[in-house]
Amino acid sequence: MWDKKNTLELAHKLVLWRRMFHSNPELSYEEKETSIAIFDALTSMGIEVHKFNDHFGLCGIIRGKYPGPGSQLFARTYHSGSPYSLRHNQYGRIFS
Repeated sequence: MWDKKNTLELAHKLVLWRRMFHSNPELSYEEKETSIAIFDALTSMGIEVHKFNDHFGLCGIIRGKYPGPGSQLFARTYHSGSPYSLRHNQYGRIFS
C-alpha cells in the first residue's frame, strides 16, 4: 500500500536522480547512461519497462489493478543534455 513514508522516500530519490542527471548530461541520441539509470529506477519500483534496439529510448507501462480501459499508463519523456553552458539574456530567459 502507498503511504506517506513511500512518498517521502520517492521524493528523496527524485532529488538524487535529478542531481545525478544534471551533473552528467548526455547529448541527444547518446543517452546511454541516462537510459540505464532510468531503466534501473523504474524496474526497481516494479514498473514494466521495454527497451528498443535502435536507440536509447524506453517505454514504461504501469498497469492498474483491474483490466479494462483506463487501467494502464504510458509515459514518454525527452532526456538529453547540452554541452553548452546556459546563460540569461536581457529578458531573463535562458539560452545556450
